[in-house]
Amino acid sequence: GGIAVGFVATDGKLSREGAGKITELLNTCESFSLPVVNVVNCDGVVTTAETDGQTIRAVSDMLFTYNGISVPKLALVCGDAIGLGYTAFASKSNVDYSVAWANAKIGTVSGEAAAQLLYKDEIAQAKNKEQAAKKLAESYAEENMLAPAVAKKGYLDNVIEPALSRPY
Repeated sequence: GGIAVGFVATDGKLSREGAGKITELLNTCESFSLPVVNVVNCDGVVTTAETDGQTIRAVSDMLFTYNGISVPKLALVCGDAIGLGYTAFASKSNVDYSVAWANAKIGTVSGEAAAQLLYKDEIAQAKNKEQAAKKLAESYAEENMLAPAVAKKGYLDNVIEPALSRPY
């Protein structure tokens, strides 16, 4: 629509380097009063033993910058927004307006982690623990993490068709 914006696009796990680049972009957008559009497909952070401290610092700086900028922030969840992917790039506490495709999965933890926490006893009693864990994770994700369910709980502003992404 002729309006300049800054795009933050994620695909997979966020790296230390990626967080640094996003922080620089956010500062630039703030300097020039450019809205920020997050296109989200992120399921956490890449960590290794050697860079854990550096990664935590870079991600913390990025989150601090996100919370400190005054420009409008919009989010389109087109894949997964899990853990930090949700918290940083799509949560209502961090963005002004958020939409997601109907097949997007959104949550503070993965379906697998949620199943291990919520259905620990059922998994332990199952004959095939792996299969039970997988089935319960899929069931949990379908009921609680798909965009329509998340929007119903008020954590998204709208669920849209992919073809309508640009107008929204």
